[in-house]
Amino acid sequence: MQPGMTPGMMLRIDEKSIINFKDAMTLFFPHYFNADLQLPSEYGFDLETLFSFWKIRVQWSDIKYTKAELDIADIDFHIKKDGKGYHWLFVDLPVMKHWELTAHQSVNTWLIPASSQIKLVFNDFDFNFSTYLKRDNKGYLDFKVTEVQLKFGQSYLYHENWWVAFLMH
Repeated sequence: MQPGMTPGMMLRIDEKSIINFKDAMTLFFPHYFNADLQLPSEYGFDLETLFSFWKIRVQWSDIKYTKAELDIADIDFHIKKDGKGYHWLFVDLPVMKHWELTAHQSVNTWLIPASSQIKLVFNDFDFNFSTYLKRDNKGYLDFKVTEVQLKFGQSYLYHENWWVAFLMH
């Protein structure tokens, strides 16, 4: 880049490019997700309630995953221009048809200590967002995300302990 020139990039999105991208992702992403993602076999987190008075430690161990059924072919892109000249990109990602994970959960708290099996089932998980590109003061294009939706479809958390299941729903 020469001095005084604004950095830039030409971005052209057309229907053929989107179809080719979806075809490539249909072949690549399920393999990456199921084989190469290196999902953890243990996970833990802390929940703090009542102004940090009550701290709950949740630990998952022996986490097992089923092969995910992904829906890459139905990803939908819409591009529209608004009255201010911005080009909006609306993306609908119906990513996951079905995926399950099972684990042993230990809850460490003085009120409701619990240890049991859990099963987290994702059915028809959908991720949508809308964004537009805006040039910053250095000439770079920035994505301005204005809306994000997570739709869990028919997803559910199954828990052996009825008290913990009640609290987590």
